[in-house]
Amino acid sequence: MLVFLTGIVFAAAQDPTPTYKSDLSHLQEQIKSLEHVIPTGRAGSMTAPARIEWPPILAKLDDPPESLIQIFATAIPQTACRSLLDREGRSSISSEMKASNTPDWFNNLPSSV
Repeated sequence: MLVFLTGIVFAAAQDPTPTYKSDLSHLQEQIKSLEHVIPTGRAGSMTAPARIEWPPILAKLDDPPESLIQIFATAIPQTACRSLLDREGRSSISSEMKASNTPDWFNNLPSSV
């Protein structure tokens, strides 16, 4: 019995460094993938955000429900979000939709939206 308990103690006391190093490497990879959106404080390291010119009709609308915002936040790809912030991008998306060429992400939205 004593040998069994000693074995358990030694197994539990093993160095967790390999797991730690693996977790650290994974964290470093995640941070590296986000590097382009993290401000560094250096002049010229980030482009200024584009000035958004919203159509005047939007000023008259109420804020959408939180549940709808969450659906769109997870359903719309980042490339489409960037296009929506750009006047030419919005125009392009609008033209495509008017021509009945809807993107897959739009077609995959829940029917309740």
